[in-house]
Parts: sequence; C-alpha cells; structure tokens
Amino acid sequence: MSKIANSTILTIFVLLILSFFLELIGPLFFSDRFYLPDVDKYVNMVEFFRGNASISDIPQQFRSRLITPLLASLIPLDSYFSLSIISISFTLLSVLLFYYFLRSLEYNNKLQILGTLLFMIASPTLIDGSVPMTDSTGLFFVLLSLNIFLYFEDKFRADLLNGIILSVGMLAREAVLFIVPVLIIWRIIDEKIDRKKLLIDILLLGLMPTVSLILVRIIIPTSYTWSIDFSRIDSNISNLFEALCLATIAQLTLLSVVGFFGNAKNIFKKSKIVWKLVFGILSFLLYIGYVLLSASISSRFFWPLFIFVIPLFLFAINEFNDDLNKDNN
Repeated sequence: MSKIANSTILTIFVLLILSFFLELIGPLFFSDRFYLPDVDKYVNMVEFFRGNASISDIPQQFRSRLITPLLASLIPLDSYFSLSIISISFTLLSVLLFYYFLRSLEYNNKLQILGTLLFMIASPTLIDGSVPMTDSTGLFFVLLSLNIFLYFEDKFRADLLNGIILSVGMLAREAVLFIVPVLIIWRIIDEKIDRKKLLIDILLLGLMPTVSLILVRIIIPTSYTWSIDFSRIDSNISNLFEALCLATIAQLTLLSVVGFFGNAKNIFKKSKIVWKLVFGILSFLLYIGYVLLSASISSRFFWPLFIFVIPLFLFAINEFNDDLNKDNN
C-alpha cells in the first residue's frame, strides 16, 4: 500500500513540475497573451486592495472578481507579477484536481497520466494558465466542486459543501455558475431524485452562489451586468480564426470526434459516466454561446470544456483497448 501511495505522490510531483515548466515556456510563443486589455483592470484591483487606487479605477464588470487580485495584493511584489504567480498557482492546483478527477472516474493509472498530460498541453492551460487574470482561479473552483461531488458519499454534505465553495468561486469568476446545472443533472443521473431532493439541490447548489454574487454587487458599487449584443457575433467569429483560438478548437475537435465516435454505443446504451460528461460539455457550450453574444471570445473561454472532453476521449480509448483485447483473445 505504501508503495502505491509513494508512486502516486511521485507521479503527481513529476506532473506538477512538468506543468510548471510548461507554464513558463508556453507564453514565450504567445507573449501578447500577457498584454490583454483586461490585465490592466486586474492590476488596478491589486493596487486598490493595497490602498493605492480608487474603486473608480476599476470597471464595474470586474469589481466582483475579488479572489485573484486580493490574493495577489498579499504578495509583496509588482502587481502584474503577483497576479501571474496567483494564476500559475491556481493552474497547478487545477492540474492536481484534474488528476484526482480522473482518478475518481476510475481510470487506470496510465489513462490518468495521459489525461493529465493532455490537460497540461491544452492551449488554454499552456498559454492562458500563466496570464495575470482570473480564468485559472475560476477553473480551480469548477474542478474542486466536481471532485467534492465524486468524493463524498453523503450527498447532502457534498451539495452543502459545494454550495459554499461555489459561493466563494463566484467571487473568482462568474462562469463558475455554469457547473451548477452539471452537478444537479449528475445527481439526477445517479439517484433519479424526486422533486423534494431536486429542490434541495437547486437551493444548495444554485441559490447560495447566486445570493453570494448579488450580495457582493450590493456591497460593492456596481450596476453592470453582461448584456447580450448580437452585433458582437461578427467580431467574435473573426476572433475564432486567431491562431490560439484555432489551436484550441482543433484540440477540442480532435478529442471530441474520438470521444463521441468511440462512445457511440455507450451513448445509446445510456452509460451514466458518458452521459455525465456529455451534459458537462453541453453546459459549457452554452457558456461559449453566451460569451459569443456578450464579450470578446478568446481561447481561455474554451478551457472548462477540456475538463469533460478529455475524460470522454479517455473513455473511448479504454473502449478501443477492450475491443482489441477481445479480438486478440
């Protein structure tokens, strides 16, 4: 047992060290990622927490994203560099949580390592994971909620804890809210819960984070909401053809084609794990659709999709191996 534990610790250590170096090397090929317009807004937030800036220096839509700049303000270094440290830290934590997410889905050790490596070389992880913004922090809370869902046998405790965690996560990035319908649907798939249990899930998982966001927006002077604007579609379609966006979409497409093709029979057989992953993909595709109509799209918005597409790909690989072994026997 100790040998297995030591092997796991060594594997995790090697993966995190490799991921750290990839985070340092990756941006060298896309150095412009560090000069996105939003970065200056978060730098101003760090300076606000340090007492060197006014709330008026921060655009209203950024004021509720407290966690990353607040943590960065505690590091006695340049604001920009401090934000980068926090972003890399949450990216590494996300890599760690993704490894355990695959483990909770009961993939074998080789597939856990392969899946984690694929997550590490995904374009958003490689390039956006060290950008001094809030995306890696939001991703961390999404993965943490999934791990808690799979880890705790006491479902009420899991939902209560996730409600609290997602309430905090909403203060990192609003996109965290898109994991809520995923968790509720996963609970329905697992237990076929009745209306009373479903209402409790909605209250714990949906209401608590929403109230958290509303309270912050009441306390902090802001009246801004992301508004849908169909005129953004043309410019966002152009953004999709940028090199990094194309690379991200190409990675997702390749993994998805193999994943869906390899799991065709499992989809029709209503395999629980496959349908859970499919619903995860659908939820964050809705997020992408929302972004297309409300913000400027970039590769970082596709990041959560890898959480579900990679396991679907691994499940297909596992199916191929099983079929191959049957043929050989």
